[in-house]
Amino acid sequence: ELTKVEKYYDRAGEKTGRLIYFWGMMIGVLTLGASGALGALLYALPADNTLHDTKNFFVCYAMGAVGALVSVLTRMAQKGDDAFVDYEVGRPALRRVGSFRPVIGAVFAVVLYFALRSGLITLTTGTTETSTFFYATLAFLAGFSERWARVLLGGATKMLGGDDDDHQPPPPVP
Repeated sequence: ELTKVEKYYDRAGEKTGRLIYFWGMMIGVLTLGASGALGALLYALPADNTLHDTKNFFVCYAMGAVGALVSVLTRMAQKGDDAFVDYEVGRPALRRVGSFRPVIGAVFAVVLYFALRSGLITLTTGTTETSTFFYATLAFLAGFSERWARVLLGGATKMLGGDDDDHQPPPPVP
């Protein structure tokens, strides 16, 4: 009987934890939307604006967050992924961690956009000019998979003279 109660508790806790995490992500999306609107408003003020390609910037910003949302929702829908959310950490912690997920996706997407625009990362598209769809697709992928974005940005780090020592095990102590 105690085993049944424990299984029920775990199942209910996992479902509740996923729901709280989801609403945390919605808080993150609203925060990103407000930040994006404020950024667009500030950019619209008369000044010497140096960022010429604002449409692609904001598309990448949004698509990175969307990619992160889709990634999490896909993982939530998979059966057998019980370790996705640790419901025992509490509601505020789950909500806070969930709110960071879209922000992380947006940051990776914007950094990738800057790396592409600056020439640090060069990808050929078959046409002479890259379109908004090109940037939107890569931004979505960067938000969807941080591992993919880290691999792509790792190549840019090597170009800048960074070495891969951060990922090597420490040398043995004599």
